[in-house]
Amino acid sequence: GPGKDVFIRVCTRCHEAANTTKLRLTKRQWQGKVYAQADRGAEASGEELDQIVDYLARNFGPTK
Repeated sequence: GPGKDVFIRVCTRCHEAANTTKLRLTKRQWQGKVYAQADRGAEASGEELDQIVDYLARNFGPTK
């Protein structure tokens, strides 16, 4: 879905996708995780970070 390409490009530089997507977090929790990774050096713009949060929340939320 939308945002997957940004997620793959940014997040899988350091993490396997399955390690991230198994978490099943709320949107607020995803936002905290994603922005914490940006603080640790993940290279993405604010817009890209928001796309990643939306993608993860939509596809890997607690009820998915």
